[in-house]
Amino acid sequence: MLKSEIKVGDLVEINLKTGLDPFLGEVLATNPPIGADEHKWYRVKPASGDDMPGTFWYKDTEVSKK
Repeated sequence: MLKSEIKVGDLVEINLKTGLDPFLGEVLATNPPIGADEHKWYRVKPASGDDMPGTFWYKDTEVSKK
């Protein structure tokens, strides 16, 4: 699925690839890339506070649409 298809309100999975389990959340905002080599960023509210204790920004390599 193309990252450009992820929109505000979408349910996404965040995988930080740091040994933590992936978790689900809702996209609250997006920040498009500025240049060709930049990442797109997504502000995500976790579905559960047990998964992640706050709303943070994640880059496109960590976010996939569910």
